[in-house]
Amino acid sequence: MKPDRSHPPAGPVKNILWICTDQQRWDTLGVTGNHLVHTPHLDRLAGEGVLFERAYCNNPVCMPSRSSFLSGVYPSTCEVPYNHYHYPDKLLPRLITHRLNALGYNCGLSGKLHIRMDLRNAASIESGFDHGYDEFNWSPCGYPAEWAGCQYQHWLQDKGVDFEVKMHPQTGHVQVGMPAEHHQTTWCAQRAVTFIQAMARTNPDQPWLFSCNFFDPHNPNDPPPDLLARYEAMLDHIPLPDYEEGELADKPAVQRDHHERAVKRMPPFPLRYSDLSVREHRLIRASYYAMIDLIDQQVGWIMQALDDSGQRDDTLVIFTSDHGESLGDHGLYWKGFWMYEESMRVPLIMSWPGMTPSSRRVSQFAELVDLTPTIYDAIGADKPGWLQGESWWPFLNGGNPVHRDFVFAELTDERENIDLTMIRTDRHKLVHHGDGDEGEFYDFNDKHRERVNHWRDPSYQEVKADLLAKMNHKRSEIKRARIA
Repeated sequence: MKPDRSHPPAGPVKNILWICTDQQRWDTLGVTGNHLVHTPHLDRLAGEGVLFERAYCNNPVCMPSRSSFLSGVYPSTCEVPYNHYHYPDKLLPRLITHRLNALGYNCGLSGKLHIRMDLRNAASIESGFDHGYDEFNWSPCGYPAEWAGCQYQHWLQDKGVDFEVKMHPQTGHVQVGMPAEHHQTTWCAQRAVTFIQAMARTNPDQPWLFSCNFFDPHNPNDPPPDLLARYEAMLDHIPLPDYEEGELADKPAVQRDHHERAVKRMPPFPLRYSDLSVREHRLIRASYYAMIDLIDQQVGWIMQALDDSGQRDDTLVIFTSDHGESLGDHGLYWKGFWMYEESMRVPLIMSWPGMTPSSRRVSQFAELVDLTPTIYDAIGADKPGWLQGESWWPFLNGGNPVHRDFVFAELTDERENIDLTMIRTDRHKLVHHGDGDEGEFYDFNDKHRERVNHWRDPSYQEVKADLLAKMNHKRSEIKRARIA
């Protein structure tokens, strides 16, 4: 049965442009204090809207994070606790895209979705139409050769261009990627621009939501050569990872295993901290920054198309990432079974010309699970009762910010016997591992921050017990919602 598109919601905002990068940590924009990256377009977007200075994902890996923020509930509620756990059929109607499509929205996507696909299985191709997308330009990653259904690959073939990357001559952990004009990030942006232009030209009265899901700056690090060259010219100024020898001694074993043996294998190769030279550490971070520079360029192109099409005033723009990246901090690379700030804290910008006032920063905690409730309010649609996030729409229009005492996150992988739950308050972070007495406890007033684990420190036991009680209460709330 086709959706009734005759009476879509008539809220303050008509359209939603949702730009989501992959594995981008918070401190990678000029506006968040990084003076090496070149991100003028994203800095401008933040200046025109609201920059959330303390936004957190609810799970530090792709599938559960995306499943969570697309449905507005926590990862365990949507039954996707870790990668390779598919979003269940019974929950498809909870996806914001599915519901908006039923309300008359034209929903489109370019790039990665990754809430059901198994990237280890080349035959496992997501169907965007099951998820509420009318237009589904699928490209789950930046290295397309093995997926026949990857539209980025088809785009290259239509151009007569072969996909080719080369290993950097000074390290096997950085690739010199495709030129910017042929990069997957550019393809994603081009599909977004085409969609925006087509909606203005062919059906200007129909509301839309477009998900522009860049794969970058996810590893393997493969920036265009010219953008990488900019950082190579100042390589000595690239900071080394924030790691102190021996800091993992009192941390959970899974972190030591990854640090010492690179047991969590991520393409293109396992990455063991101690195998890397000082120059290689810097090159990896340089390549990561170069990918973000390319993202910024493409965001500028998309925003120009939105302005030129006359739709900017009607569109709420959201920019965020699904989770962060370790970049060698704490002796770890990529993402995994840990919940440091580098993995959990993400960029988040919301911008709409009608905001009152604009050009604000908010220091209160935000969670990615808040995005779907905010969208419902922005377009004037009734919010379903199952939502577990909070709407920031009143704050975007001059009201009070959302107040929460702590950020909550969870990660479970039964295959690896991993079960993590995190609470992050203004001062403390508690990460409980499994059902036993193993965990992490950090004090952000301590100069060591997340380097020194106070889990067994006698002076912290009272506050630890209080946070454990709050954590268990929150987990019980979520479990009851899941059963309901």
